[in-house]
Amino acid sequence: MGPIQPNPGQKETHFGELLVSGLIMLALITLSFIAGYTLYSTGQERIALVAQRQQQQLNQLYWHKYAQAERSADEGNYLACTQILAKVPADSNFYPQVQHLAERCYAPLYEGWLTKARELAAAGRLGDAIAQASKITGSSLQMQAQELIAIWSQRMIELAKQHYAAPDDHFNQAVTIISAVPEGSPLYATSQKLLQQWQQEWSDNRRYYQSAQSALETGDLAGATQAAGKISFHSVWAPKREHILSTAEKSEQRFNQLAQEIDRLIDKNELRSAAQLIQQLPDTGPWHSKKLEASEEINAIKHQKKWLLVTIPIAVMLFALGNFKRVT
Repeated sequence: MGPIQPNPGQKETHFGELLVSGLIMLALITLSFIAGYTLYSTGQERIALVAQRQQQQLNQLYWHKYAQAERSADEGNYLACTQILAKVPADSNFYPQVQHLAERCYAPLYEGWLTKARELAAAGRLGDAIAQASKITGSSLQMQAQELIAIWSQRMIELAKQHYAAPDDHFNQAVTIISAVPEGSPLYATSQKLLQQWQQEWSDNRRYYQSAQSALETGDLAGATQAAGKISFHSVWAPKREHILSTAEKSEQRFNQLAQEIDRLIDKNELRSAAQLIQQLPDTGPWHSKKLEASEEINAIKHQKKWLLVTIPIAVMLFALGNFKRVT
């Protein structure tokens, strides 16, 4: 029996089935793509529609606020007008109308603020006046407000300088005034630099003065003089500086006189009085050496006296004994 030969009719049938299956699969894919695209397009249209409705609602809300602001302007309530308009964004459809209404509201509002600032300055409340004028921005009055702020700031600085340089202690007043120059002032950096300089000078002077006083109390005249010499010549501190230096000089003179009196008493053999004066000399500087020398000298004299008290009777006895032998 020979080999089975392929049937040409069967090959054609198998190829046709594959072709039909491919066409069906392609049709299904095409339909799926069309359905998906349709759903996507519908979803995008729905999203766009929702966004459009939301934008319409926002526009209605912003228009409502604009109408409120306009009514406030008509009533003369310019502050409320500006506060309402501040809530309307720049991308609203009618923002040019908003800007026009804002200019209408801000102009009288700023004029009122500037008038109030001038009144505060006239009353001497320069810091409050500057703070009030600093609120004026983005207007034709802003330049005028800035000029006034500079004038008032300079006036505050000059007033603070007067308090700082006063012979009486007005340091706290000077600090209060110059600290009130606001950060928005063109002279703020100048005021802060002065404030730091003043605080540093005051702190240094206080430290040097306390150190000088402590040195005086312990009799360290050199230390007191050195510390006092570092105190600045400020009108408040200069008298304190001179007082320390004068006291140190008088103390030195007194200690010198004590040293001379101690020497005189020792020479006169008034040792008890000399010892009492020695205790009045400080244990610092050259006076400490003087105390040691004088004390040693007094002790040496006392020791010498003790030997004399012992040797004189012995010498007398020896002398008497010698004379007695000669007589006998």
